Amino acid sequence: MDNLKYLEFLQNWKYNLPTYNTGEIFSVPESISIVSTDLVNGFCKSGFLYSDRNKSVIGANINLLNTAISYKVNSVFAVNDCHTKDSKEFSYFSEHCLYNSNESNMVIEFNPLIHKIWKFKKNSISSSFTGIEKLIEKNKNIIITGVCTDICVYQIATYLLAYKNENNYEGRIIIPENCVATYDSENHPGDLYHLMFLYNMHINGIRIVKEIV
Repeated sequence: MDNLKYLEFLQNWKYNLPTYNTGEIFSVPESISIVSTDLVNGFCKSGFLYSDRNKSVIGANINLLNTAISYKVNSVFAVNDCHTKDSKEFSYFSEHCLYNSNESNMVIEFNPLIHKIWKFKKNSISSSFTGIEKLIEKNKNIIITGVCTDICVYQIATYLLAYKNENNYEGRIIIPENCVATYDSENHPGDLYHLMFLYNMHINGIRIVKEIV
């Protein structure tokens, strides 16, 4: 398949993503965990890694979380950048989300819900060093949201899927497309990276849906 045909294929795949119904997905609230990543000021409000695209998914994330909580889902987690000053990541990403800085704080829209969220800090793009997997019951379905699609969302989704598979646990990894985003720049076309990494996660067994409404 040539490149143009493949891009057309990907766009059609995204256009035809299924939609999940909240009444169905949250009907057994104890079977669901929600994990967001990097919905913090440094990606969604200001700073070197700020992006309008990242900011645009805040509303969908708040709506999803409010709906989940209304259905009595109480397994809600946030895994966010919180870097040391000497973070090795700064050799290829600009300095961002330093420990105790405003950039490392979750966006203000989460304030009314913050007491319902288990918060984890990470000093790299990977969430595999936080121990989050040990707090998620082994057979739960996990809904993953946040930014960036091709970096931290991809890292946490594939890690949790691999953890489930390694231990033969049940439960799906689910990503609502309207709740994830990535940035756009001259050397990083946001639409393309968003689409390709979503599809990569799909073919590896992660369930990508249009939205949960």
